[in-house]
Amino acid sequence: MEQENPTQPIQETMPQSELPQPTTVNPPAPAKRSRKRLVIVVGALVLAILISIPICQFFAGFLGSFPEEMKNTSQVIDEYLTAMARKDVNGAYQLLSDKAKTQTPLNQVETLVTGNNYFIFSDYREHSFTGFEMTQVGVDKLAEITGNVEYEGNFVGEYSAVLVKENGVWKIQAIYVNAPAEKIGK
Repeated sequence: MEQENPTQPIQETMPQSELPQPTTVNPPAPAKRSRKRLVIVVGALVLAILISIPICQFFAGFLGSFPEEMKNTSQVIDEYLTAMARKDVNGAYQLLSDKAKTQTPLNQVETLVTGNNYFIFSDYREHSFTGFEMTQVGVDKLAEITGNVEYEGNFVGEYSAVLVKENGVWKIQAIYVNAPAEKIGK
C-alpha cells in the first residue's frame, strides 16, 4: 500500500464525465417591434415636419422684414406729422387707412389744424420710436408704435399709432399725439 507523503499535495482527479460542462447562454431574441407602431411614429414625424415648415417660413419672413417695416412705418408717421404741420389736410388724409377714413371724415381732420388744436402739430421737427410691435391678425399686418415727437425749441411730446398694411402699403389706422403743456404758451 502506498503511503501518503505529507509533503506532496493531495490531488484528486475527477473523471471527465463528472466535470461541469460549460453552458452557453443565448441572449433573448429582441422583441419584435410592431410594424404598426413604426408606421405611426414615422407618420407623426413626417406630419410634424410638414406642419413646421410653413410656420418657420412665416416667422422667418416676418422677422426678416422687421427692419424694413420699421423704416416704412416711420416714414408714414413722419409724412403724416409733416403734412399736419404744413396744414396739408388732404395729404395727411391720404395716409389714413380705409377703415380710418370711414370713421373720421375729412372735415374732422381739418379741425386738428385750426385754432388751438394746431399747437399739437406746429413746429414739428421729427419723431422717434420708443416701442414697436408688429402682429398678424388674420390677413391684416398691424404695427403698434409708440414714440416721441420733437418740436422746435426742444419740446418733446409723445405719440401712439396703429398702422395697417393695405395692398402692400402702410396706412394709419389711428394716431394720438400729445404735445407737452409747456409748448402751449410758447
